[in-house]
Amino acid sequence: MSTPEKRESHPGALSSFESKLIADGKSPHTVSSYCRDVKVFLTFTDGETVTEELLNEYFSSVGLLNEKNGKKRDTTSVNKIKSSLKAYFKYLHKTGMMDADLSEAIKLKSTQRKEPTYLSHIERTRLLKTFRSTKGSLAFRDNAMFTTMLLTGIRVDALIKLNLEDVNLDDKKLTTRTKGDKISKVFLNSRLRGILKRYLKYRRKLASESDALFLSNRLTRITSRQVSFRLKHWLTKANITKAISPHSLRHTFATELLQKTQNLRIVQKALGHEYLETTKIYTHILDDEMEEALELL
Repeated sequence: MSTPEKRESHPGALSSFESKLIADGKSPHTVSSYCRDVKVFLTFTDGETVTEELLNEYFSSVGLLNEKNGKKRDTTSVNKIKSSLKAYFKYLHKTGMMDADLSEAIKLKSTQRKEPTYLSHIERTRLLKTFRSTKGSLAFRDNAMFTTMLLTGIRVDALIKLNLEDVNLDDKKLTTRTKGDKISKVFLNSRLRGILKRYLKYRRKLASESDALFLSNRLTRITSRQVSFRLKHWLTKANITKAISPHSLRHTFATELLQKTQNLRIVQKALGHEYLETTKIYTHILDDEMEEALELL
């Protein structure tokens, strides 16, 4: 039996944890989700001192393993709850509210991750050629918009937050706001700088009160739904039938970069992944392509 620890539920612990999440730049949704998971656990303990045994009892309880409608939670949902508690107990230990680090006792179950969907090099080239061969203001904007995603790997939520002032062609940098509105600097290669230089000249002539880099037809900041709609339009026009989403363009960027550099650390840094394990999923793609190539020998 493990030794009982100081009660983590003393006044202010959860509030302090919430403040730390906000200070770390976590999104409002993430903060709310983490705190909700912790509150449910604290209700389960009913004021009892938390031990490793109590944690295990909670993780095997019907309340955790089943949704309110009685349906069994999937592994991803259970892992999300465990991650919330893991972060909470790690915080309590680091701040001295608990002597032992009970987060070490919380183990996540492995899940079979889906391999990311992405455009092959031929499909990517065909899509870019379709942009360039189509005339009109929408094609001009979309070429700049989707080429930015394909050559930087930024997420769609970062794309739609871009402002005119975020493009610095002299410094070859693009300022992006990632999850939790964290500020990051992304490198702009010469090809993308040329495209954005021409686009900025056009964009600054538009009579819009918005400072957004990419605008909708109504001259307001473009939305993620509109980006998805436009991508679907271009995929159809380029005769690409694969199920591709805006996030697939990020996967395409990562796959192309790994193929060219063979350096997982570079891809990790370019994507802004905290852990290398997250980036390793792209090695499976290259393994599959290698096997296909060897079959042709």
